[in-house]
Amino acid sequence: LHYVLIEAPPRLIKRRKGATTAAFTAVPYKARWRIRRWLAQLDGTEKPQRGLFLTGTDASLLSAAARFAVHEADEQGRTHILVGASDRLPTTHGKAATEAGLLVLERVEFASESVAKLIHARSDALRPMIVTSCRDREALPDPHLVRVFRAWTETITVSVARAPTTHRHAA
Repeated sequence: LHYVLIEAPPRLIKRRKGATTAAFTAVPYKARWRIRRWLAQLDGTEKPQRGLFLTGTDASLLSAAARFAVHEADEQGRTHILVGASDRLPTTHGKAATEAGLLVLERVEFASESVAKLIHARSDALRPMIVTSCRDREALPDPHLVRVFRAWTETITVSVARAPTTHRHAA
């Protein structure tokens, strides 16, 4: 054990750097697993056919899920850009965000016009994208974004698992 922990050359073992998955325990295991699975399929020879639409009622939980996706992308060596949907993107940043390996958009229900254009450009180019929203994708105010997300994203509901009840039902 001493050899593995202290003396083993780095090529024999993989030591994680930075935040560990313990920092993301607020995100339910099933959501973390589905995000990891989706990121792993990006390695295929074909471009991904779908993005991820993370939805839920708790904004802090959605933010943690987005940070988890960014962390996992870092672990896999992927280039990525994290953008708040209400941000106003200058043309140069918009071009970089369009060409990035992975785009993570937080709170897409507040999408600015420049971010909406970015979403359309990335979906036209079949570039991978993860978006978060406290609204269901059908309830978004922009009908064009609803169509893009309906056709192009897989929905994952990020919510805290219900605790089992201890009450027994009367027979």
